[in-house]
Amino acid sequence: MRSHAVVLIFLLLGMSMAPLISADSTISTSTTWNGTVVLTGNVTVDASSTLSIESGTVVDARDHWLTIDGVLEASDVEFMTTETSTSLGSTGAGLWRGITISAGGSAALSNISISGAESALKVHGDVTISDSITITNSYIGFDIASSGTLSAENVTMSTIDIQSVVNHGTLAIDTGLFTNTATGILSTQDLTANDVSFFDTGVAIDILSGSADIVGLGLEDVSVGIGSDASASTTVSSIYGQHVALLVDGTDADGLAVSNALVSGDRLLWGSMESISLSDVNFTQESVDRSVIDLRCRVDCTFNHVYVHNADIGMDIDGPGTTTLTNSVLHGDEIGLRASGTGLLVVDSTTLKANATALSLSGLDSELNNTIVSLHDGNGPATSLLEGYHQWDDVEVIKPYSSLDTSSVGIDAWYATIEASSLTTNGFAYGAEIEDTTLHSDVGSFINGKSRGIHAIDSDISIGSLTTTAQEEGIVLSDSSSLNVVDWVANLHNTPLLLEDDSLAQVRTFSPLNTAQGSSDAIGDGTFLYGGPTTSSVSTTNSGYLYETYVSFVDMNNQPIQATSFAYGFVSEADENGITSLPLLASGTVVEALYDGQGVSVELYGNQQGQTVQIITLPEGDWNLPASSNVVLGARPDGQPHQLNGDLTFGSNAQLKLIDTTLVIDSASAVDLGPSGTLTGDKGILNASSLMMSVQSTLVSEGQGLEIQSPVQWSCSQAQNIANIRFMSTISLAPLCEVEMIGGQANEAISIGSGATFALISTLDIEVLDKGLPIEGATIIVDGQTVQTDSFGQATAQTTARMVDSQGDVQEGTKTVTMQINSFTEFYAWNSQESTSHTFMASTVPTGTITSWLILEESWSPYRLEGDLTVGSTTKLTVNDGVELRISSNAIIDVQGVFEAGAATISSTGFGARWGGLLLDGIMGSRIDLSGTVMVEGSPLLTMAGLGEANVQGAQFARSAGADPLISIHSSSQGSLTLIDTELRDAGSMCIQTQSPDATIVLRDVSLSDCNGDGLWARLSTIDAHDITLGSGLEDGVDLTGTTGQLTGLQSDEFDGEYVLRMQSIEDGFSVSNSVLHAGQSGGLFAFMCEDILLTNLTVHGAPAIDLDESSGVLQNIVLEGESSGVGLTIRHGLSEPVHAEAVQITDYSVGVKLHAHDFEDPVPVVMSNLSVTSVEAISAEFFDLRIESSTLIGDLSIASSIVNAIDSTWMGQASIDTSGLLNEWSTHSLHALLNGGVVEAAYTLNSDFLSTPIELTGRFVDIEMLHTQTAADGSSLISMATVEARSDLSLPTSETFAVGTSSQQNVQIILIANAPPTLSIQTPYSGQRYMETTPVEVSFTVLDDTTESGDITVTWTVFNAQNQQVTSGQNDAAQFNITSLDTGLFVIQLIATDNLGLTALAEVDIEITQLDTDGDWTSTCSSETWFDATNGLQCGPDIYDPDDDNDGRLDTNDVWPKDPCAWIDTDDDGQPDRIECPPGASTTLFEDQDDDGDGTPDALEGSSYGESEENSTALILIGSIVILVLIIFFVRIRGGGPKTLGEIDERML
Repeated sequence: MRSHAVVLIFLLLGMSMAPLISADSTISTSTTWNGTVVLTGNVTVDASSTLSIESGTVVDARDHWLTIDGVLEASDVEFMTTETSTSLGSTGAGLWRGITISAGGSAALSNISISGAESALKVHGDVTISDSITITNSYIGFDIASSGTLSAENVTMSTIDIQSVVNHGTLAIDTGLFTNTATGILSTQDLTANDVSFFDTGVAIDILSGSADIVGLGLEDVSVGIGSDASASTTVSSIYGQHVALLVDGTDADGLAVSNALVSGDRLLWGSMESISLSDVNFTQESVDRSVIDLRCRVDCTFNHVYVHNADIGMDIDGPGTTTLTNSVLHGDEIGLRASGTGLLVVDSTTLKANATALSLSGLDSELNNTIVSLHDGNGPATSLLEGYHQWDDVEVIKPYSSLDTSSVGIDAWYATIEASSLTTNGFAYGAEIEDTTLHSDVGSFINGKSRGIHAIDSDISIGSLTTTAQEEGIVLSDSSSLNVVDWVANLHNTPLLLEDDSLAQVRTFSPLNTAQGSSDAIGDGTFLYGGPTTSSVSTTNSGYLYETYVSFVDMNNQPIQATSFAYGFVSEADENGITSLPLLASGTVVEALYDGQGVSVELYGNQQGQTVQIITLPEGDWNLPASSNVVLGARPDGQPHQLNGDLTFGSNAQLKLIDTTLVIDSASAVDLGPSGTLTGDKGILNASSLMMSVQSTLVSEGQGLEIQSPVQWSCSQAQNIANIRFMSTISLAPLCEVEMIGGQANEAISIGSGATFALISTLDIEVLDKGLPIEGATIIVDGQTVQTDSFGQATAQTTARMVDSQGDVQEGTKTVTMQINSFTEFYAWNSQESTSHTFMASTVPTGTITSWLILEESWSPYRLEGDLTVGSTTKLTVNDGVELRISSNAIIDVQGVFEAGAATISSTGFGARWGGLLLDGIMGSRIDLSGTVMVEGSPLLTMAGLGEANVQGAQFARSAGADPLISIHSSSQGSLTLIDTELRDAGSMCIQTQSPDATIVLRDVSLSDCNGDGLWARLSTIDAHDITLGSGLEDGVDLTGTTGQLTGLQSDEFDGEYVLRMQSIEDGFSVSNSVLHAGQSGGLFAFMCEDILLTNLTVHGAPAIDLDESSGVLQNIVLEGESSGVGLTIRHGLSEPVHAEAVQITDYSVGVKLHAHDFEDPVPVVMSNLSVTSVEAISAEFFDLRIESSTLIGDLSIASSIVNAIDSTWMGQASIDTSGLLNEWSTHSLHALLNGGVVEAAYTLNSDFLSTPIELTGRFVDIEMLHTQTAADGSSLISMATVEARSDLSLPTSETFAVGTSSQQNVQIILIANAPPTLSIQTPYSGQRYMETTPVEVSFTVLDDTTESGDITVTWTVFNAQNQQVTSGQNDAAQFNITSLDTGLFVIQLIATDNLGLTALAEVDIEITQLDTDGDWTSTCSSETWFDATNGLQCGPDIYDPDDDNDGRLDTNDVWPKDPCAWIDTDDDGQPDRIECPPGASTTLFEDQDDDGDGTPDALEGSSYGESEENSTALILIGSIVILVLIIFFVRIRGGGPKTLGEIDERML
């Protein structure tokens, strides 16, 4: 019930109001702290003041904060808190807010320690830290704003829960040690760091933007060493580390340079990046289940002097960029370097080592120079190439030779082109296995193996100088392969050359050595043309010997020319005499000879001397080709086309061949092929204004074909058949001329005479392969016609693409070609106007369990999986870039080991089917890595149900079906999911669904849309989400229940669902920050039964913006923008913990802030500071109290059964307050007292008309909130003035009157009147007074004070000796006292009087304590040399020198009572003198013995024996005394000492 509030209101109205006492203080004058300082409230140092904290000071902040608007100076100071955390497992962080240096403030710190803070040091201004700083047990260490500058040395931080350093400004660190922290240094602007080390850290260095220069980085037990994003420029050098999970996270890196590193751990580099540079890096892998370097290079990535040891995979590269590796050594157990994608790999002066495959390249191009590829053992292939263009210079592929090795492969190449200057394989059973590959090398050496040097399948090999040694076969050619070698030395083979399947080998100089006895040097089904020694044994189907024959070349004037000749692929250059040697068959060889791109094709004969070839050249003007001539035009040296300035006319049977050149005819001229001329082209082009053809003239296309860029006029009377000619201009056919062309192109206009026809027949050659192997029986459907592939996996389709006849011009368009194998279907769009070939890939992925590494290559894509597949726990499945993997309905891939995919597409087999997705339910170490992958048509696409981790970057997930989400995380999952730069859309139900309390979800730059449910639906999981974009087609954008973690960067511009963010039953400080929300149909952010949530830096558009129901937490920097309706911020019902809001701006709502509770509830009041509300109704409070500070309200107030306290706030509008409501308006005033120009601690007594009893406060600076206006249902009351009385220990009470109210003075200064110290004087003793030992020193004094009665003044006394050492001390209230028991010497007596205000006065006097002189004979006549007073005839001096201390005439040695002159003898030793005889003026306390000899008989009855004895003894005593006196005088003269006169004594005392 709220009745107690009503009673309180009536009590307050009937009595004076008490102020809201705040212990906060503002230091408004320069101040010094020392000792132990306990904060009783928040402290602000204003802009005009300096707070100096002395060495040794301990500041106990409790749960408050310290803000510096001015200057902070502190050295050897500890900032801590005695508060304790109530949370289980808490590190003690966040118990106080920390120190804030404002934008205009500054701090100079030295040897500082801070502990237990939220942000230990928040910097908006300038801070310099010298010597050292230590920060422990805090959420954040340094928090540097964009305006902040911090320079620090010797930084130590440990047990930092979130980030040790957050830098949005300028930071310089010289030497730092960071231990047990989630993030070490996060920077977005300027960072310079030297010698920083991180231990037990999540991310050590994370550079999001700006620049960073780090020299000296130590890492141990760190998850990520260095991260650098796209907008950052980062340089890190001199790195040492061990147990580092990932040294460099290169995700989106651009401009990251890392150098001089010696590190051991799991991975060196990972991520998709624009550019990166690593140099002088030595990395040893500790856990061998991942690639040490794993990158997707988008632009330029450089590695120099990189050394990788003990790796599973040394380096894994993909992407479209250029990756350069120089002067490096990579050693991988499985693979040294693996690269795929569409980029370029450059390797120079590098060694790649492995046990399985040292170099694997798929798809991309490569440039290798001075590179060694080494296989330790295993079968390889050492180098694996699939597609790509590879330019290599001085490349060695080596392996230790073993006679037992019958299966290892040096180079395995498919569909590749290799251009090399020098290529060597050494030690492999199979030096090179190449298929559908072109290999060109200046020098090739394939040596020291067991089986074959080179095995070529359907490939072309061209080598200048070839060496094969010690294999069963040197070269094996299969499937119509070709070999062209200038010089081949084949040594130690069973058979140097084996030809299969009609292959062709041409060796200009063939030198077989040591061929196995009984075996031929060349055998098999094919053609072998060779030169060299004639002793070679050749047993091939066809063979011929090439004679080196000299031939002369002359021009049209019979002058020698240096022509270039081509025969069997061998190029020969004539010398200056026009002579060269050509490899010719005796039966004749057609040779093409060119000079300056012009020449002839002529048949020459081997071993025939005197043959001369005349080179025909283009004339000026008309060119008539002689009958039966064979002229060749090739590429000109300058690359320009050949020009003819006249007509070109072919004689009978004349032939002109254009090779890699263009012949341009003058526009006024024409070309006439004559009756039977032939124009042939191999990448040849004819450009003329007209081409005329006759009945038997023809066009021939070879190699790369003939192109006619001329209108054609063709006269023929019979059918003409041509092939593969590209007609680029019009065609005109004479009557009855029938032309059929197979292949080629004819897209321009065709005119025909009567009875003439033109038919273009296009052919599609189809091949269906499974990983390069033919598939027989695949169904091919073209235009309704169905064929099956043959045993070679081939089929042919043919169609009439264009028919021009009397019926018109009919042209076919694009035809769909369908290939089907079971449920797998593939399509190809064939432009039937052109003949072409197409290869369908239908590669199979095995079902069941794979136990060895399976790689799906782009070259064999697409793949098909017809059933479930399990990736075994000890192996992996890799899907390379560009691969399409199609999976049959409901089939799953169960990942027990590792599944990794690049920029591939994984989908169903189509037609509405859905595959079962990836299943991660494996053991520890199971992993899914997706990079650029498209995952579609699965239900779900990813399921996590056990251990393991899924890492996804740059991927797409789409099209699940039914009630399935795209990603499902079961309650049994104990793994982690990381999504980076990934899009999820089009789900059956929800994008991501997680129900596991043991799962961790990490999201970075993820978009969610069209998921027919929530975007992210999480229960109990740990969430770490950054930059999430919510699109349309969602219910709730993010729905969290019982989760922990943080959500930042949430965007919902296109969101059209219910709540953007729904939170329920969340505790432990879940954070939502840095987000822009556009409210959905139900609202923006809704929290129900959440505790201690943190909402910061949020902008919400629309209504309701934020709704907190039975929730508590902190709101900071919130902007709510409405559209003239709805509620901005709603807080309902509340909890035992409050809602705190700071810097909240609310505009354009019907109600800005709405507080609501039931009358039976008692929620903790809401506290809001720096609130700005502009709405129709600014505040609506119902049964819910509110405190607002430093706020501006524009709009009405509605207060029902609530108390609203407005401190330092203004509002404009109408107030509607019920009888149980109350509005109190307060102003804050900072009190401080000045004494003698300095701020002192004072006791304050405040009074106002609202106060029934004064308020007592104490402190140096005290902030007080004073009630100045009170509004209830029946009206308002107000005051304008208040009084304060201040007094301190050193002052008299002083009063001040000050104004209260919104615009009143804030700082109230009271100038105190100083208190005078007491007046103290010593009456006795006087200075220099002497006292003999044992004599009491009587001290008397007088003391007076202006505020304290004499009897209440405390007087203490202290005695110091001549060495200023304290001898004794005491305290006396009386004005007189004695000091006793002082030894001989000089002394100072010091008195201190203290009044009741603590002021003191001091007085001192010096005295002397002299040695004891019992008989008083130490006078001025007493000689200190002889201790004899000659004037009085007495022995004299202090007792220690005077032999007769009591001057009774008897030596002390014979005097039982040496200091009593009245007695000297005790015969019976009973303690009573025999006789008492006192000289004049002396007395004694002794009693005379009545029985001197103690025989029991009184002396009076014993006679006179005593007298006789006395006489005898007197003589003896006299003699003895004389002797003693002589000795004393002798020794005294030798030793000296003691005062000689009183004057000398006095001189010593001065």
